[in-house]
Amino acid sequence: MKKRFTVILSVILAAALCGCDVKEPDSSGDSTANNSSSDSSTTTESSTTTESSDSTPSDSEPEAPKQFTFLVGLDGKAIAEEDIIEAFDGEYNKVSPSEINENNFGRAEAKIAFVAVPHATCRTSLDNARVFDSENKVFTDYPEQKKSDFIRVKEGSKIAGFTVKSASSSFNNNLAAAGMAINDDGSAVLGKDMGIPGIYFAGGSIELEETATLTGYIAIQVEDEYGIGAGEIKFIPSDCPVNFPVVYYEFNPKDGFFHSYGQVSSDNDIYFAHEYGYNYFRLGDVNSTTVDLSGVPRDGSYVKARITMDNIRLSSSVDWLTNVRGDITKITVL
Repeated sequence: MKKRFTVILSVILAAALCGCDVKEPDSSGDSTANNSSSDSSTTTESSTTTESSDSTPSDSEPEAPKQFTFLVGLDGKAIAEEDIIEAFDGEYNKVSPSEINENNFGRAEAKIAFVAVPHATCRTSLDNARVFDSENKVFTDYPEQKKSDFIRVKEGSKIAGFTVKSASSSFNNNLAAAGMAINDDGSAVLGKDMGIPGIYFAGGSIELEETATLTGYIAIQVEDEYGIGAGEIKFIPSDCPVNFPVVYYEFNPKDGFFHSYGQVSSDNDIYFAHEYGYNYFRLGDVNSTTVDLSGVPRDGSYVKARITMDNIRLSSSVDWLTNVRGDITKITVL
């Protein structure tokens, strides 16, 4: 130890005399390591500087967007803060999206939507009488099924041959807090207590850029005793492919959120089935359209026609209203 201290002291004194900066040799290294101490120190300092620089986030590597893990979409993934366009707290005061959390969440709107890829199948009792069971009101080749194959889309997304022009989804704590199921004893079960992802989801809509030409049955709604819907142009797609992305939401505690197809509806004695809920398509109002509808009866009865529609909008609220809307731009009565 004394010998080693003498060596170290000699080195320090020599450095002091020549005015040089010299580091104390590494006491843990052998003679070879000590002889290369200057090079290794330089290398170590350079490496340390590089590591320090790398550990600092750069402008070219932005932080990952914040995810609201308590807000889950129908694709099973969290909603990102950057996709929230409007947010409200539990008192329904408008707040910044960054301010909402599971404890104060009231409502939110997002610029995304959840849709399903269509099977492009539809049926009517007029064109598909052979497979229509009139007693049970079902199409035998089109059994009702439930699907939960939702995918996420936003503006610019391409799906089923269409481009999404706009997309939106709404999330609401009221639906989850109001009770979305009933126990055998008649008590309500809170949706948020069911352990179902996406329980705050309330509905969504999309708008498509392109036009579509469809064959089916068209009618003009006559005024009823309440004056509701008078002049509305109704359309039931027939035995032709309908490739609109599916926007249709249902819910039950067993299956969670789903869309179904094959269920049968009717209007003016026409039974029909498609993937877009229980409604006919809505093509505007007879009093505002510029298309010649002289070939369509005014008594509410349907005639077969080929139509072209644009400004196509699809929307659905969970277990409530589901609609396909558009503006009729061309018609040929068949």
